Amino acid sequence: MKDVFNYNETTAMLLIEEWKKYGVVAGFTTKGNGISNPPFDGLNLGLHVNDRREDVLENRRRTSAILSRDLAEWRCINQIHGDRIVDLTSGKTEDKQLQHDEPLIDADGMVSGNSKDFLVTFYADCVPLYMIDVNKRYFGMAHAGWKGTVKGIGKRLVEQFQRLGSNLSDMHVAIGPSISQAHYEVNDAVAEQIPTEHSQVLMATKPGHYLLDLKTLNERIFVEAGIRANHILKTNYCTFEQDRLFYSYRRDDGKTGRMAAFLGVL
Repeated sequence: MKDVFNYNETTAMLLIEEWKKYGVVAGFTTKGNGISNPPFDGLNLGLHVNDRREDVLENRRRTSAILSRDLAEWRCINQIHGDRIVDLTSGKTEDKQLQHDEPLIDADGMVSGNSKDFLVTFYADCVPLYMIDVNKRYFGMAHAGWKGTVKGIGKRLVEQFQRLGSNLSDMHVAIGPSISQAHYEVNDAVAEQIPTEHSQVLMATKPGHYLLDLKTLNERIFVEAGIRANHILKTNYCTFEQDRLFYSYRRDDGKTGRMAAFLGVL
């Protein structure tokens, strides 16, 4: 069955084709077409995983060329598994603070309305969240691990758009490739932080252990925040299961690379 993230054989990237009609470029990289050596073999885009810096930078240059977005346009942050979202429309941040090879801001989300901004965040099992306002053309993304998810980073993304004047009816969301419930076991310490009203995302396996559906939890949080269910795209791609396409922190015991989620407007 066709996924909402469409795989392009030539570029080895996943693209949200549905959003092209809104003048949006959005997608997710895979391991394909890169030069990193094992255990980062392929298109590792993470500079913080002990891969050769020169190889990662070359992988980023290749990605930049394929997407026709100069590395100087990339806006990156130091992801810390929190719920802070940086408002790039405020004028309080400088491009040099968000440069791809040495970001200076600790956060897990960004929102922009500037076509020169190309938002890029990095993953190896966590959930990439994409949001666009098809009327005012604001766009934003967030990195949602379990900590950011239960802190409500998806809701905070919605609230940030609303502060900028967006209407809920104009907001569209995509939930990208991440670890699936079948491969994401958590313990009581994590399960106890899932809001009771969303307990359906947990499946008990043995005493004190559960399988957590992070994608669906984020989807439910968006709906609770007012996003229309038919405005949410959710992929079926699993970073753990599909090892030919993706790096996975859990599957690879932490010794692995990073994919990138990207979002921009034309």
